[in-house]
Amino acid sequence: MTANVTVTFEPDGKKITDLPRSVLEIAREAGIGLRSECGGTGTCGKCRVQIVKKYGSVSLPTDKEQEHLSGAELTQGYRLACQARILSGTATVFIPKESRNEAREISGTALEGNVAPAPAIKKVHCVLLKPSLEDTRPDLERLAEGLGPGEIPDIPLSVLAVLPDTLRAADWDVTAVFWNDALIAVEAGDTVKERYGVAIDIGSSKIICHLVDLNDGRTIAQEHAENPQIMYGEDVVSRITYAAKAPENLRRLQSLSLIR
Repeated sequence: MTANVTVTFEPDGKKITDLPRSVLEIAREAGIGLRSECGGTGTCGKCRVQIVKKYGSVSLPTDKEQEHLSGAELTQGYRLACQARILSGTATVFIPKESRNEAREISGTALEGNVAPAPAIKKVHCVLLKPSLEDTRPDLERLAEGLGPGEIPDIPLSVLAVLPDTLRAADWDVTAVFWNDALIAVEAGDTVKERYGVAIDIGSSKIICHLVDLNDGRTIAQEHAENPQIMYGEDVVSRITYAAKAPENLRRLQSLSLIR
């Protein structure tokens, strides 16, 4: 059975024990984002790291490393993370700033057209009659009356289960929330003006979210994050190639979290 290796990544100070494999794969396991535009094939040369200490063995420089690194750099311990393999023992690896997947700036300007919002979300405010000894109707029937003429709306079990508590906590002053005419929630008080939507742009390098007021179409807030899959290749083709190599690679890409 192959003995594990221990690698410390600086300046993060992260230490991880893993199977003997490439520095890039160990860094990914540690949640450290390294540039790897080529997906780890050794052609881009962007994943430069420096092995500053080692108490064990490291693979010899490959032909691809000799193409991207000078003899002096190799002597100083510089290697391509995707090519250098920690074979045994322990090692300390320094990751330069230029080799990291840093947050990238996005354009601060955008054009918004004057489009009349037509959201699928609809809200109806209603004040219901309180139950009494003379009026013992079920809560759902009471809600249907407050919504106006029509059939009792279909209601998911998750909403129905909390409906009694919601109505009583709100003193029977509630807002029914519909999605394409299907009742999806009942909120306390008058929340008709509180309709928001999130627009998400999932790009190959960035994920951008816009919080939008569905009443007038205004963008209220905007936030973005690096697409965590970028550490497996700058472009989609590189990621497809990585995923096609093994079923666990595909599962790893699918399960990547934005929060580390």
